[in-house]
Amino acid sequence: MIIGVFSDIHDNLINLKKALDIFKNEKVEKVIFSGDLVSPFVIDFIKSEKFGIPIIAIRGNNEGDIYRIMQRIKVTGVNFVYPEKNLYFSELEIEGRKIAIYHGDVPQITECLILSKKYEVVITGHNHEAKIETTNGVLHVNPGTVCGFQKGLITNKASLGIYDSKNNNARIIYF
Repeated sequence: MIIGVFSDIHDNLINLKKALDIFKNEKVEKVIFSGDLVSPFVIDFIKSEKFGIPIIAIRGNNEGDIYRIMQRIKVTGVNFVYPEKNLYFSELEIEGRKIAIYHGDVPQITECLILSKKYEVVITGHNHEAKIETTNGVLHVNPGTVCGFQKGLITNKASLGIYDSKNNNARIIYF
């Protein structure tokens, strides 16, 4: 399965449109979002784009109004799922691949997720730095940032990831 991976929208609708279009063009079947949507109107925008691909999400540290975000998800009917219990972490299985999703850049936590070997893929976000590496057979994917803001600067280096669960590999697309 081809899976889109993105993070850190921070209300940048122009780049979000580009990201959604890339996912459509890449024919992704599912999307994983690793946090920082920010405002409820982003849900309305996703709906207005007629983006029917299911989005599995975790919350980031900059979700401005969780109550209204959850309300917008229900009202619009957009296929966007936040976990009920965990805010910055979730785990799922897709086509037999165990995947951890973590919004955070505490290196010790990421390292523990990787070294535990409980997961075949660890997806992170938060630091806005795109990265793909394999350690001890575990694929670590940080898709970077949709908003294009990095280390205090507007870099125009918006990015996302494309993960192939069949081959357990990923690539970064800059836009």
